[in-house]
Amino acid sequence: MKRLFVIAAFAFTALAAVRSGAAPSDAAEQAPSPPPLSPSPVPSIAPTPLLQPGPPEASASPGAVPVASPSVSPLPSAPPPPAPAPGAATPFPTIPPDVTRTTYNPTVYVEVHIDGAPAWNQFVDADRTIADYSFTLRSHEVQGSTIEDRVYHFAYMKPSFALSNVISGRSAGTGAVWHGGNKIKGHLSGLFAHLKAIMQIDDPRALDLRGKTIVAGFFPWIINGFELASGGKLTESPGPVVDGVPTTTVSMRPLDPKRDAGCTTEEIMLSSVTHLPVEHDCYVGSFLAEHEIISDMKVNLGLTPGYFDFI
Repeated sequence: MKRLFVIAAFAFTALAAVRSGAAPSDAAEQAPSPPPLSPSPVPSIAPTPLLQPGPPEASASPGAVPVASPSVSPLPSAPPPPAPAPGAATPFPTIPPDVTRTTYNPTVYVEVHIDGAPAWNQFVDADRTIADYSFTLRSHEVQGSTIEDRVYHFAYMKPSFALSNVISGRSAGTGAVWHGGNKIKGHLSGLFAHLKAIMQIDDPRALDLRGKTIVAGFFPWIINGFELASGGKLTESPGPVVDGVPTTTVSMRPLDPKRDAGCTTEEIMLSSVTHLPVEHDCYVGSFLAEHEIISDMKVNLGLTPGYFDFI
């Protein structure tokens, strides 16, 4: 009996290392993957007129930045700015000191068109038509002398449901879910898959090798991250051909790399057909510190909150 108690205590300790569905110990037996769902085809979406920024679930009032969490300091009050000229990009707010690319949920939300970035604007428009989606992510990350390769299954439903399962690599079979707010729930794999733990979404034990949370790879956070971290300054260039489809590479240089997982340059490759991301790179100087490949993208599946939980 004492041995069983020690094993259970060790399992709960190991579970604290979940990053977006990851734990430090691997197990041969993997937890079952979410059931397959029938996707709707991803449409090719034409640009739409400029829309005002706002959180996924509500529009921001003119001249104010929404603050939804007590952990983020509200911006000082100021008179509303003059309305932008027709077709002009919306001015960007100042980011509160404790808000970063990888930790807001988002409490400051910006999603606008950028002048001179047509491919990016098509991505923004595409995101507005998508209620939920799932995809496979293959990641290669480097942090100091540590190298990590993993394959994940991700799913997201607006505004605040996320799921991550580690398919292969360290801690294969583990998973995590997020139901909004600042906490996630994770599980181990194999014989301990029934054991659950709850922790802060930005707990160091719950981040990936580069310090990203479970939600960092979903469209609203990608859009927020690129637009806020760069102050709205993006550049576009022809990208690689991925699976026979041309792409556009959108690049940005964070104003403060320390608040962007250390990246000095980030690039995202957008499909010319779906206008959605297919690859993502993070450079530290000239060194490629992270390379991610997105595949099996399925959108508007009709997911429900029940999908984002553990049995």
